[in-house]
Amino acid sequence: MGFKLSSNLCRIGLIENAARSEIMQHPVEAEDERRIMLNHDLQGIQLAAQAAVLTRQDIRSQLQNVVSPVLILVGANDLATPSFLAQEMQTLIPNAQLAIVPNAGHHLPLESPQRMTNEIIAFLVNQGM
Repeated sequence: MGFKLSSNLCRIGLIENAARSEIMQHPVEAEDERRIMLNHDLQGIQLAAQAAVLTRQDIRSQLQNVVSPVLILVGANDLATPSFLAQEMQTLIPNAQLAIVPNAGHHLPLESPQRMTNEIIAFLVNQGM
């Protein structure tokens, strides 16, 4: 592992530790937030996500101008960014890598945090970081 990757992994670890620390310092608030998120009306979230997608501007013509390596992470069950759109983005962005996470939707950090982290680390390693 190179220094850049070690630094990035260290930062990821710091973020995870900060999140754990925040939860431990404010357990009641953290549990309240968790309960709120888990009690959201799934159909309402789906409708809101679809409405958000419908009001976005089409930027496909600009994607070819992206010069940095890109990791596109999407859940297989993502309604806001379906995998077919992620695949289209991958073809339009030079140097794009696509990872589709099975059994996950639009909120990968909540639905599949370990898989998401593994995909990011693999991408960084692949980039020589």
